[in-house]
Amino acid sequence: PPPTQVATAMRTLQDLGAVDAKHRNLTPLGVKLSQLHIEPRLGKMLVLSSALRCLGSVLSVAASREAKDPFVNIAAADEARDYLSEGLFSDQLLGAKVCAGFLEAEHGRRGQAFCERHFLHCGRVRMMTSMRGKLADMIVAAGLVPGFTKGRSRGLAAAESLSAWEGETELVRAVVCA
Repeated sequence: PPPTQVATAMRTLQDLGAVDAKHRNLTPLGVKLSQLHIEPRLGKMLVLSSALRCLGSVLSVAASREAKDPFVNIAAADEARDYLSEGLFSDQLLGAKVCAGFLEAEHGRRGQAFCERHFLHCGRVRMMTSMRGKLADMIVAAGLVPGFTKGRSRGLAAAESLSAWEGETELVRAVVCA
């Protein structure tokens, strides 16, 4: 890559605390980020959320950032968006709320009805929840969840174990902004 891109990337990693500015070595955070094969800002959110026990919500935020807008493009969807986002003041937290609502509805086999009621593209929401699971598996593979080893479907169980504070919107907001 061109030297300007390398310099920009190094500054970003320094700003995130992943690279030591003086010696240009990876910090402990940088080592963990290197084990996650995602954009460093998203990786830092996931590392912090696992440490602060709000991983479930932040997995949903990260997944929603990587997906297309789940709302159907009609006027009625604006009302549904306003209803779901009441008090959140954040599209990222809205994405987490959509994921959580859909997953809860899916447990009762009502995911499609949830999407219809809130004017959501069910396929896009399913894609978000699938991405959430892949990110959770990545967290386990990176060794960020004590007591869990690599393996299919272990990520979501691990995420649940590190989600004691996921209902704390201000904590989740702080992690997303860090």
